Formats: sequence, structure tokens, C-alpha cells
Amino acid sequence: MKSVYNEILSSSLRFFLKDASVISITGGGGKTSLMVKLANIFSSYGERVLVTTTTKVQSNLVFEGATCLWNYQNGKCINPGEAVIKENLVKYDKTIIEADGSRGLPLKFHTQRDPVVIDETDSTLCVVGLSALGKPIKDVLFGYEELIKETTPLPPICSLSFIEKLIDNPSCIQKDKKGRYSFIVFNQADVVSAEEIEKINAMMFKKELNYMLISIKENKLYAGVKF
Repeated sequence: MKSVYNEILSSSLRFFLKDASVISITGGGGKTSLMVKLANIFSSYGERVLVTTTTKVQSNLVFEGATCLWNYQNGKCINPGEAVIKENLVKYDKTIIEADGSRGLPLKFHTQRDPVVIDETDSTLCVVGLSALGKPIKDVLFGYEELIKETTPLPPICSLSFIEKLIDNPSCIQKDKKGRYSFIVFNQADVVSAEEIEKINAMMFKKELNYMLISIKENKLYAGVKF
């Protein structure tokens, strides 16, 4: 087990993902911001970085040295095709793929068609937005209507115990997770209390899952463990 606490996020991400070459990002609550940050970190160390998507992503992104691979449609960057992505993997040290969509919401319940994680992925980053805590679930969960068909009744307010159920539900946070360097990434740790942070740490130690507790906004890793 390797643990890092209270460190600068940029160096911590590089530490945890140093052996990963194809990184797919799923979930909600900071996927695109995490993709940009990772691309800029690895590029700054001289690595050849490719960024792409198997779904779609916003078009106004700024990368410092990374190569972008996608098509354009209606103001969005869209999937260039899985075959095209795979053809380009060998040309780069790191490929970072936005492999999911959540319409800006912090949590995601997946349908049969998503996320789209290619088999070559050796690190899946399953992002959870902690800004969901304390808010109505119907307002923070993409796919809410589908989840209530499967699981009723649902509590009205998002709590840590509800997020834990999403982690354990095979159609939610960990769906299609691939790769030995995969992590659950709790983003927006800057908006939760110290007590909640300790509860998340205890929960993840018990589950023995790789995780990072981060704030992209603050460029800070609050806690991270790789088993």
C-alpha cells in the first residue's frame, strides 16, 4: 500500500499514474478539468500526450503541449472513432480519454451504452463530485430517472452512505472500470468538512479500493491510497 497525504495535486497525480499509459476518465464532477490537468502535468515533464474522447467534450479547452484527437460537430468535440484512437496509442507516452458524459452533474448512473472505456485502458479514473453531498439527489445525479426504476425508494438527499451505494452498484461509479492503475477520484474535497473527509478515508480503507481525495480547484491531494 502506498499512501500520500496533504500534497500538491500535480506531483501526486504524476506519482500515482506514472506507470499508466492509457487513462480513461468516467463519472461526473470534474472529468474535463481532470483531463486538462493531467495532460498539462505530463506534457510539462516532456512526455508525449494525446487527449481524445470516446463520447464528446466541450471545445474551448486549453492544453499546454498535448495533441488533441477528435472530430467537431455542433460546437462539440466528438469521438473520432475507436479505431482511430487505437491507431494513435503507440505514438504517445500518455493517452488521456474522456470516456463519459454527465452534463456537468457531480454523480453518474450509467446506461447500457456508457461509459465507453476502450480495452487498452490501464487506468480508469472514476470521478465523484463531492459537491453533491447535502443536495437533492434528483438535482445532482445524471441518470436519476433510470436509477429510480431500478432502486426504489431513494433517499431525497445525497449523503456519503448514498455515494457508497453508488460505488457498490455495478452500474454506477465503477462501471466498466479497466486497468491495474485505476482509482476512484473524489473531487471537490474543498467543499466538505474534515469529518466527512475522515469518513471517506475510513470507507475506502475498508473497501481496499485505490482512491484519491482531491481538489482540482485548489491543486491539492487531501489523501490517496494505492493498494
